Parts: sequence; structure tokens; C-alpha cells
Amino acid sequence: MACRADHGDAVEAAFEAAGSANWPGVPRYEADVLVEEYLTGPEISIDAVVVHGVCTPMVVARKQTGMDPYFEETGHTVDATDPLLQDAELLDQLHRIHKALGFERGATHTEFKLTPEGPRLVEINARLGGDFIPLLGMLATGTDPAVAAAHVAAGLTPDTAPKAQKNAVIRFLYPERDCEAVEVVVRTDLFGPTVHSAVATAGPGTRLALPPRAYMNRYGYVIAVGEDPEQVTADVEAGPTLIELRSRPLTD
Repeated sequence: MACRADHGDAVEAAFEAAGSANWPGVPRYEADVLVEEYLTGPEISIDAVVVHGVCTPMVVARKQTGMDPYFEETGHTVDATDPLLQDAELLDQLHRIHKALGFERGATHTEFKLTPEGPRLVEINARLGGDFIPLLGMLATGTDPAVAAAHVAAGLTPDTAPKAQKNAVIRFLYPERDCEAVEVVVRTDLFGPTVHSAVATAGPGTRLALPPRAYMNRYGYVIAVGEDPEQVTADVEAGPTLIELRSRPLTD
């Protein structure tokens, strides 16, 4: 989890919140809190494949966050024609980062903040993105980043050319307050024209607590895909109507 601290008194609380966060199956470390400079601007990620030191970006995902000051991820947007795929400064940084690391072959997921001073690197990972980003990339471009990564791993040169020009968007659904799910119902009769899928991820009895009490407690998600970005956005923003959460307040 991430938490912003705007002044000295907030640092201790933010440190405690970060240090107490945990997820099942995720290891803990003795020094597992990272203090970073706060960067303003939108956050993006680039999923790329690297062959013989040449980095080819495939998917630019624009991240949506909420629940300030905790930066909980609420969605991603992938546009097959995103102008950032042609942004000279961003692509130069991406190339120089991989060169500095000596990364010659594989797949990477690199995150940037687009600050007023230009792109700033946040992190880089030797993997594809999480939270359905590769799927969004495939739905938007018609080319599967996971297949491209597999080809690279097998010593082959992948086909990274896009086959489509669409927008693909996901929204993760969170409750308005801490609660216990009684029932989560997917209303297929209310789907808009670009809805690709709407999935309930919480069953009866699931505890859904919000930051700082708990993190990533989603009860569902909606994916929409289409050529009209306004329609796609409208369809995913209808998520709380498409997936109805019936709940009771948490008592502890």
C-alpha cells in the first residue's frame, strides 16, 4: 500500500499504516517500509518486450487511484493509439533505463509519474503488469503481451504490431464504507454496449474494509472495450449499478 504524508506529524501515522499492511501469501521483510519523494502528476505503466537490448513498448496503461491519501488503485485505461507510445522523451527514458540495467531479453513492467518536470521513473519489474493490464492491452490492440513475452522467453522474436485500435478500461469496485457482503449480484440486463465483462469477486460473508483498516478489498470489476472512449468510460463508470453490493456494516 502507499500513503501520502503532507507534513511531519503525518509521517509517523503513514509509516505505521505502511508497516502494518499485509496480504495473505506475501512475505514480510525486516525493513519493509519505503519512504519516497512525492511526485505530482498522473501515473502510467509501460509493458514492453526486450530483444537483444531493444525495448519495444506494447501497452501504456493510465492508472486511476482513489481513497486519498492511500492511492488505492481503482482502475486502468489502455488506448491502443495512446500518444505516449510516440512520446520521444518518455521512450528515451525507457530505453536508457533498460540499458543502464543491462537488461537484454525479457518482458518488463515500468511505472512512471508524468510530473510537470517530465517523466520520472517510479519502479521497473522483470514481469508484465498486474491487475489485468496485459488483458486490457490485448483487448485494445489485438496483440497479446503475454504471448509476446512467451516468444521472447523461448528465444523468438515476437510480433508486437497492433491489430486493432480500441480503448479498454477496467474499474475495480469498492464499498462506500467498511461492511460485510451479504450478496453481490451481476445485472447483465443493464450492460452498456461496450461492456466486455462484469465479475463479482466477493461472496456472502466477505469482509470489505477500506484503508487504512485494510487494502484492495474489492467486490467486483467491470471491463469495457470499444472504439468510442466516451461510451467505454460511461459503461465502466456504471459499475456500481451493474454489480450490486448488498451488505451489512462491520460490527468490529
